[in-house]
Amino acid sequence: MRLPTSLKAVSMMPLKENKVPRVYNKRRPREIPEDAVYVGRPSPWGNPYKVSHTKTREQAIREFQTYAELKDFYEKDWLTPLKGKDLVCWCSPLPCHADVLLRMANEDIETKRARHAEIGWP
Repeated sequence: MRLPTSLKAVSMMPLKENKVPRVYNKRRPREIPEDAVYVGRPSPWGNPYKVSHTKTREQAIREFQTYAELKDFYEKDWLTPLKGKDLVCWCSPLPCHADVLLRMANEDIETKRARHAEIGWP
């Protein structure tokens, strides 16, 4: 990697803080940033609803969405460690509960309030 030779070059370099968090696949460790957070089982953010011959991926994600909303409502700091972080799970690039976590952890307070109002929560 070539280092910048001027202050102008340094100021034009993208800042890590401006990057958009995303979900990485656990099977591709070379692509995963060092500070990414694993959210699969048995982590605190693992999806307790498994895809099976009786439950589709979409059903498992929908059930997790409800679970995550309740957990976030009752445990206010549950998603705090995920804010601004890349997430790691086994499912990516397929739809995954990590997509739900990524969205919820990074939503602004107004979006969160609107989501709670839609559900009928204070």
